[in-house]
Amino acid sequence: MAGKTVHQRFRFEVPKGLNKTQKDLIAEDVINWIRQKAINENAGWAGSRYRKFPAYEKEYAKKKGTSRGNVTLHLTNEMFDSMKRLNPKSTGRWISVGFEKGSKENGKADGNQRGTYGQDAPIRGKARPFMGISKKDLNDIMRNVKAE
Repeated sequence: MAGKTVHQRFRFEVPKGLNKTQKDLIAEDVINWIRQKAINENAGWAGSRYRKFPAYEKEYAKKKGTSRGNVTLHLTNEMFDSMKRLNPKSTGRWISVGFEKGSKENGKADGNQRGTYGQDAPIRGKARPFMGISKKDLNDIMRNVKAE
């Protein structure tokens, strides 16, 4: 029995005075940053620090044609390609990024984020929480957008 899927998204606050274009650029840069962290470093944001993803199961790595430790979450890129700003018309100070609620890609993201992979409850040690960014990295992105 497949478990209940949770809408995968997160939000962050931006400074006052940014225009829509700047907010869109920040959201795009955050999404690209998350993708690159997952692909290049096999790591994600886990609460208060970056953490390597748990290795693939032996059978899955063989099927995928990769090593157990090469966990990049981008076999087809469909999941990362569907990550977007969820509140593009917002004029407030909060930006929300993630996946369309109920989409196939949200289901993939949910399985990785919580380690459920279609089960009712998370599988111990299998979560790969890739969504999120440190305050320092977010501030670097915002500083770069404001400087452009």
